[in-house]
This record gives sequence, C-alpha cells and structure tokens, in this order.
Amino acid sequence: MPSIRIGRGHGSGLSPRCLNFLLPGFARRVASLRSIRPSRGERDKKPRSLRSIRRCWRTAWRIRRGVASFDRAARCLPNGMPLMMTAFLPLEFVVTPDTTYVLTTDYMYFRRIFTDGRDWPRNIQQTFAGYSIGRWIDEERNGIYNVLEVETRGFTGPRVFDATGLPLHSDNQSIFKERIYRERGDANVLHDEITVIDHALTRPWTVDKKYLHNPNPHPNWIIGSCVESNMLVPVGRDAYAISADGRLMPITKDQPPPDLRYFKQGVKQPQH
Repeated sequence: MPSIRIGRGHGSGLSPRCLNFLLPGFARRVASLRSIRPSRGERDKKPRSLRSIRRCWRTAWRIRRGVASFDRAARCLPNGMPLMMTAFLPLEFVVTPDTTYVLTTDYMYFRRIFTDGRDWPRNIQQTFAGYSIGRWIDEERNGIYNVLEVETRGFTGPRVFDATGLPLHSDNQSIFKERIYRERGDANVLHDEITVIDHALTRPWTVDKKYLHNPNPHPNWIIGSCVESNMLVPVGRDAYAISADGRLMPITKDQPPPDLRYFKQGVKQPQH
C-alpha cells in the first residue's frame, strides 16, 4: 500500500505522525503500508494539539478494528475507484468500438471508459467511479490492439483504497492511470496496472490487479444489493450491527456504545 503524505494527513484522515507517535508498527501489521517515512524535520514533531492527537487515535483505531470499512458499508456507499476494481464478485469487460464497459456486481454496478477520441469536458459530473478516457495501444506493432490505457478523474467521495477503509484525500482530486492487458503466454489472465495520484500520497503508487477468466459461457452473476441485505447501521461516525432479535450490537471487540444523550437514561426497555 502507499505511503501517506506528510502535512496533508488531515484530508485523508491518516498521517505518518499519527502512526509514528501513536501506533508504532501499526501500518506494517494492519494496513500493509510498505514505507511511511517522515521527512527529517517531521520526525521530531508531535501533533500540534490534543485535538489532533485524538483525531489520530480515532482514525487509527477505526482502521485497525475494521470500523472504517464497516462504516462505508453501513451507509451503502458505492465502492468507487479504486476499490471497485477489486473483484470481490466477478467483473465483466464489454468492449465496443467507442466505449469499454466494466460491469461489476458489488455496490458499484458499471463503469464507462470512452475510447472514441474525445477530449476532457470542461465540466465533469463528479461520481464515485469518475470519468474515464482510454485509448487502445498496439505495443507489438502487429496490427492488434493489445493494451487499453486509461486515465480517470472527476470524483466525489469519500472513497477508499481497499477493504480496510484506508481513505483517499477528501479533496477528491485523485487521478488514476491504468494499463489493462492480457498476460503474455496466458490469455486467461487479465492485468489492470493502476497508478494512483492523490494528495494523500507522498508519490504515485502503482498496483497490479490480476483477474482470472471464467470459461463458463453461462456464469452465475451474483448481484450484491446493499439495501436489501445490509444489517449495519451508521450512528454518527461509527457503525453498529442489528442482531437477529432486532437489537443494536457492536461490530468489533470493546466497541463503545453510541452517544445516548438524547435518550432518557434508566428507562426500562420493553420486552420482545
């Protein structure tokens, strides 16, 4: 996973200072961040205030306990880029002369990649999937287009990198550059090399997602409907679950209850 930008962690919700001073080694154990290296001037600095310390603790706790991921699911937010390109459920690529469609079945149902030679519009309708423009490349110079290069921008949020809930920057100025191609020697493997440019990062970060072709001509398409099957409920900035008997319950060990200041305390609950 990527390293986080120094001094702009307030936008992404997670900064190296939070990790270095509050949870040493947390990034390696939980978020699989390979390199979190503050500048020399930052190494001796502590968070500016008690408020920033509490924010660091809260964000790190939410990701460590998985609450950040549950929180997104509780609100039925679309996966968006880049999470939507993680094949929790099968993906389908539909190629036409002017548009390539990426059909997903998990919260975000499709994505359009325009390959008709258009330029960027002046005003982009911001979405979780973004606005994608691509072009086909003949790398082998044999008359066969074998690589689809894509650039995507124009986002709304919040969006996350992966299922841990690690957030991108809240300014939603992300730019994604992709190379989609079949593996040499094995046409059943599709690669999607995604480079993320985001203000939450110290530098661009690239990941190679691999997909295995399903040869079944009649696959069983599973549709993930959040509203239909969601047993999570958001309360403030946290998420909780509804038990089988209809009661509010925690989703992680030792999770504190929600703020009940607007409820009368000591009132006996009705028996079901």
